[in-house]
Amino acid sequence: MQIRVLLTSFFLCVSVCLFCTAQDDLVGCGGFVRSDYLSNFSRIKVNLYTKSGAVKYRSECAPNNGYFLIPLYDKGEYVLKVEPPEGWTFEPSEVALTVDGKTDLCSRGVDINFNHIGFSIYGQVYSTGCDSGPSGVTVSVTGPDGHSSQTETVEEGRFTVPGLAPGVYSIAASHPLWKMGQDVVKVEVEGDSASVPSGLTVLGYDVTGHVQSAGTPVAGVQLLLYSDSQTELDCPAPPSSPSPVTSDLDQPRCVTLSQDDGVFSFPALPPGRYTLVPHYRHEQIVFDVHPPRLGFSVANDSLYLQPSFEVQGFTVSGRVLFSQQGGGVGGAQVFVNGYLAATTDEEGSYTLSNITSGSYHLLVEAEGLEFQEVVATITPTEPYLPDLTPLRFQVCGHVTLTVAPSSAEVSGGRRVEVVAREGEVRVSVSADEDGRFCAMLRPGQYAFTPDVRPAEQEWGLAFVPPTKDFIVTTSPSPSSSLSFTQFTASLSGTLSCLEWCPPSGVPVTMSQGGRRETASATPSSSSGPGVASFSFSSLLPGSVSVSLDYPLWCWEAETITVEINPDLVPSVNFVQTGYAMLYTTSHDVTVLVGKENDTGVEYSLEKGSGRKCLAAPGLYTVTPKSCHRFQMQYGFDTSFPAPLVLTAVAHTVTATVLSPSPSADITLLVRSLGLGEKERVVSASSEVIELLQEDSTKYLFTFHILAKPHDELDVVPQSSSLLFIPSHREFLVSQVCPEKVPLFEGSQGVTLSGHVGPPPLGGVAITVTLGDDGEEIHTATDSQGLYRVGPIHGGKSYTVSAALSGYTFQPLPGDPLSFTSLRLGHINIQVLEEESGSPLSPVLLSLSGSHGFRSNNFTKPDGTLEYRDLVPGEYFLKPLLREFEFTPSSTVSLINNVHRVYVCLCSVIIR
Repeated sequence: MQIRVLLTSFFLCVSVCLFCTAQDDLVGCGGFVRSDYLSNFSRIKVNLYTKSGAVKYRSECAPNNGYFLIPLYDKGEYVLKVEPPEGWTFEPSEVALTVDGKTDLCSRGVDINFNHIGFSIYGQVYSTGCDSGPSGVTVSVTGPDGHSSQTETVEEGRFTVPGLAPGVYSIAASHPLWKMGQDVVKVEVEGDSASVPSGLTVLGYDVTGHVQSAGTPVAGVQLLLYSDSQTELDCPAPPSSPSPVTSDLDQPRCVTLSQDDGVFSFPALPPGRYTLVPHYRHEQIVFDVHPPRLGFSVANDSLYLQPSFEVQGFTVSGRVLFSQQGGGVGGAQVFVNGYLAATTDEEGSYTLSNITSGSYHLLVEAEGLEFQEVVATITPTEPYLPDLTPLRFQVCGHVTLTVAPSSAEVSGGRRVEVVAREGEVRVSVSADEDGRFCAMLRPGQYAFTPDVRPAEQEWGLAFVPPTKDFIVTTSPSPSSSLSFTQFTASLSGTLSCLEWCPPSGVPVTMSQGGRRETASATPSSSSGPGVASFSFSSLLPGSVSVSLDYPLWCWEAETITVEINPDLVPSVNFVQTGYAMLYTTSHDVTVLVGKENDTGVEYSLEKGSGRKCLAAPGLYTVTPKSCHRFQMQYGFDTSFPAPLVLTAVAHTVTATVLSPSPSADITLLVRSLGLGEKERVVSASSEVIELLQEDSTKYLFTFHILAKPHDELDVVPQSSSLLFIPSHREFLVSQVCPEKVPLFEGSQGVTLSGHVGPPPLGGVAITVTLGDDGEEIHTATDSQGLYRVGPIHGGKSYTVSAALSGYTFQPLPGDPLSFTSLRLGHINIQVLEEESGSPLSPVLLSLSGSHGFRSNNFTKPDGTLEYRDLVPGEYFLKPLLREFEFTPSSTVSLINNVHRVYVCLCSVIIR
C-alpha cells in the first residue's frame, strides 16, 4: 500500500512540473465518457484528429470512471472523436475544436463529455434458399417498455438498429407486397451489441406482367408457369391436362389469368429460374400469343416482366379430302395467297396460325392429285375453312419394250392414247425412259392404247394386251394393272454333268446382236442332279450365241450358236468332259497328281497361272518335285475346286566345311539379316567325304540350308574344339536353286576354364584379353561359379580378369584362371537437427579405414551421404560443422559380415 501511494505521489509531482514548465505551450483536452450501462470503460478510446483526418493523439479512458486527457502542444483546428466498439452509440460522437489558447473549451479547462446512449442490434433478412436478401424491407424493433422504432434493410438485406438500452427486443420484418416467413424474433441486448439470428425470411416476391393486343388489354389469357426447381410454390395449381403441351418442359407448376386491365401476377415466387408460357383459347379459336414463351429469373426484388405478351392472331384448322365423303390426304402442301402455309397430317388435317380476318386464296399440291384454287373468307366469328378435294387424279401405267430392232426406230417416248368411254375426252401421254406413263383424269372409265409405228409393225412389234380399260375413282387405287408388254420368244438349254451339276447354278450368257444377258443353269428334281437347265426369254428371231462360264470344269464346247425363227426354237446342250485344276505357281515346277493307291500323273506347271483337266472326280494329292521348298504336299478336291497356289517359301542353299577330324561336332548358326527370321542351328548331312591331301587328310562336311528369297544370311560355323576361317560369311539368297556358300576351313583351337570361390559365385563377368592385339572375349560364371571360354587360337598370351559390383577378386595362387571373392560393404549416414528432426547440410564427414582408406565429403541437401564398395574392416567417422556439435561426436563402424551399415547423427547449435 505504501508503494502505491509513493508512486502516485511521484506521478502527480511529475505532472505538475510538466504543466508548470510548459504551461504557455501545453493545452490539456479532457473530460469523461459517461454511461448508465457500463462499469468498465477500457474498451473505449478517445482520439484527436487533425482537420485533414490524420491521428494527432490516441487516448485511453480510465477503466473505472471513463476519464480521458489529451495533451495538445499546437494550436489549430481539430476533431475529438469517441471510438467505442462497433454498434455502441454516443452523443455527441465527435466534437470540433478550434484551439486558440484562450476561448476554446480545452484552453478554458472545460470538460468535454461523451454520453453513451445505448447499443445496436444487427441483422439480415434473407430470401428463401439464398444467402442474402433484399433491400427495402421494413424492420420494427419493440423494446421492453413497448416503445417501437423502425428501419429498412439495405444491400443484401442487412439492417442496424442503434441506441438501444439493455433488454429483450422483438424484431419484426414486413413488406407491403412480399410474402414473409417468420416475421418476429426475440433478441436480448446485454452489455454489448447483439446480432439477430437467422429467421427473418422473404418467402416470395411479386411478379407481374401485361397482355395486350394492338395496345388494348386482353383478359382471360392463361399463363402457365414452369420452374427449374421443385420448391413448393404458393400459387394456383394448373389443370391436370394443361394446354398447350410443351415437349421440352416438365409439368407446369402454377397458372394465372390476365385481368380486365391485361395485368397478371404471381404474388409470391421464391428466387429461381422460371419459364412462362401463354395460352389463349376462345370457343373454337386458339389465338397466337407472342412471345410463345418467356424465361425470367426472380432475385431479391419485385419483377415486372418485359416484353408484354401480344395477342397477334388466331389459329384455324381445315381438311384436305379425296372426296367430300372420302378419307384425308396426308402430306399435302397447302398454299395461302401463293405461299406455303401448312402440310397436312396423316388424316388430311392442317392448321393455319396468325390468321386475321379476311379472304384467302387456298391451293393444294399433293402427289398424284390436281386441285382447283378456292377463295375462303375467315373471321373470328366464322373461323372455318372449307374441305378441299381434288379435281383430277393421277393414273399411271407401264409399257415394257423388251427388245427393239434399233434405237433409231424407237427414239423418243412411246405415246399412250387415253380415250374416255363416255364423252369426247382424248389425251395422249408419253412414257419416260423406263416406260412409265401418267395422266391426270377426272373420275370415269377410260381406254388406254400404246402407240405402235408402221415400221415397228412391219418388224413385228406388238403389245399384250393391245388396249385396256381402266376406271378412275375418287379414292387412291393402284394402277399396276395398266401394264403393256412386248411379245417375244424363249430359248431353253441343258448342262450334262459327270456327277452332279452345281446346285447354286452355272452362269450361262446369251448374246444376240447388241444384247447380252446371263442366266443360271440349275438342276431340278425332275431331271436329276446330273442335268441343269436354263432359259432366256424375250429373244428376237435370228442368230443367238450361248456361252458357258464355269472354268472349274472342262467342256466339249463352251460356246454354242443356234438360229431362232418363228417356226422353230432349238435347244442347247453343254456336255462336261472333266474337272479343271486351276493353279498359280511362283516357279516352274513338276508336280505329281494322283489319288490314294495310285501312281499318279506328272504335270509340268509353268511359272504363272493356268489349268489342267482331270478326267475323274475325287480327292487328289499334288506333290511338288523341285529344289525349291514348297508346302510339302498339296491337295485338290474336285468337289471343292479351290485354285492351287504354289509359292516357293524357301530355296536350298548348300554350305561346306573342311575339318581335320571326321568326328568334329560342327554345326552352322544361321542368322537372318534381311527378313529378321529367328536364328537357327543347321546340322551336317549324314555323308562326310574324305579328302586325301599331300601332307594330311581332310574331311568335307555338307550342310543344306533352306532360306527365303532375297534374305541376307549370316552363316557362322560352330564347334567346341575347332576354329574356322573365315569366322562367318554373309550371303544373299536369290530365287535360283541350288546355290552354294563358299567353303569354310576348320583348325584345332584351345579352351580356357576356371571358377570363382569358394563359396561358388555366379554372374561374375569374366574377361579374357589377348596380349597382342587387345581383343577381348567376355563370358560369366554359372550358378556353380564355373566358366569356360573357347575354342580360341593357341600360342598366344592371355590375361583373365573377374568383376562383379559389390565384390573384389584375387587370382588363386598357382591357378591364374580361378579367383577368390571378397564382398564389399556400404555405410549410409543421415545427419539431423536434434530439435526439429530436419536434415542438416552441408556437414563435412571424415571417414578413414584400417586399409589406408581416407575420404572427406559433404552431405547432400537431404542430410545424407553413402560410402559404397568398402573393404571389410573398421572405419572411423567424424562430422564437422561450425557452430554445431554432434551426437555422437564420432563413431567407429565395423564392416565384416554385415553388408550395409546405417549411421544417424544428431546436431545441436552451440549457443
